[in-house]
Amino acid sequence: MASDRESERLFSLRLSRVIGDIGVNRWMIARRRKTYLRREIIINVPAMLRDCNNTNYIFGSQTEATTTAGMESDTDFLHCDNTVCVALDWCYWQHGKSNLLVLKNELTPPQHCYLQRLRRDCPLPSEQLEGPDDVQDVDGRIIVSNTRVKRQDLLQQHSVSGEIFRHGPSMTSDEKFDHVQAYHCDQLPKECKFMFNRPRPGHWPRPDTLVRARQTGVFLVPQGYTESPSKQTMCRSTAFMVPSKLTSYPYSK
Repeated sequence: MASDRESERLFSLRLSRVIGDIGVNRWMIARRRKTYLRREIIINVPAMLRDCNNTNYIFGSQTEATTTAGMESDTDFLHCDNTVCVALDWCYWQHGKSNLLVLKNELTPPQHCYLQRLRRDCPLPSEQLEGPDDVQDVDGRIIVSNTRVKRQDLLQQHSVSGEIFRHGPSMTSDEKFDHVQAYHCDQLPKECKFMFNRPRPGHWPRPDTLVRARQTGVFLVPQGYTESPSKQTMCRSTAFMVPSKLTSYPYSK
């Protein structure tokens, strides 16, 4: 037993030395996190100078410092349009802004929703299509689809190969980067509130982290599953499949 413990200790020391040599140590992790958080500030400067009401975030393995140079990980960007107000209830409607109401029913896949467009001048449903991504459902509601026509056209213009790459909700012209368009919702949906009541093994997250999480809100992104129930998809999770009953356009989008 003593020999086994000694060999395990030596193996652990050698493994730690190798990991340290490739840059996985506390100093490098802290430096990577600080670097990408500073990059996030820098990429938002042009938007502030042009008075553009949007915010760009860098997230994922680069900001978390859970990757190394040899892994050649891509960089994940989230672009949030702050001109849009996403409301879980009618009482959160805001005058003068582009408002989207979150809709859910018993057939809505987990952690998914539909976004209904509302009027800007009064808290009533919009009756007009405002863009190429707006569609009208069988009940006459204006729903925002996930087609992202303008985004596709823009990427097509700047793509060297003319190809657009899709990774889940991301759409990009360069596989080194993932770009996700998002709307921010100040209110927390029911699906997100479980984290405040579930058991916390090891007392994580810390209480102060949970307090901040309650005030953060959520981002809504276009779904990454197939556009049509009849299309084949690489996703094996039933949570991201369109229910068979929702075969009518635009529910599949």
